[in-house]
Amino acid sequence: MNLQRVEERCLFYLGEASNPLAPASALLEHCLRDDECAGLTQETLLDFLRAHELIHVVEGPDAHEAVGVHLFADAGFDMGPRAILNARIPSAQEMAVMLKEQLKVMTDALSSAMTEAKQLGDESSIGHLADAVQRAQAIRDRIEKLF
Repeated sequence: MNLQRVEERCLFYLGEASNPLAPASALLEHCLRDDECAGLTQETLLDFLRAHELIHVVEGPDAHEAVGVHLFADAGFDMGPRAILNARIPSAQEMAVMLKEQLKVMTDALSSAMTEAKQLGDESSIGHLADAVQRAQAIRDRIEKLF
């Protein structure tokens, strides 16, 4: 295994990926497409990335947390470690904009679900969805106060 080649492939991938926060599993897969990276394991890759001055590794939820990795995996989400180039870490302002956009998408989806629940007369779902919309609005308000 050639660590210089691993570094080249990771820096390229992290610099070009549309989502700057790349799952370690995707980086490993990308590296293993090159014969010079044969034998690379995810643990070796993560050790290398954690020590790299240009890369920041964001750890996923701990398996012992109330909402652990296994719950996300069961739902089809890879919540394992992710890597990002330090140069691509968004500023606080950029994060606030992204969070607001994500909250809007989520609120719109919740509102659509609430409309459907009202059409079906599902009072239990209406209450749960209304609570979720209120929580999303409270988060949006807190973000607004920060900036």
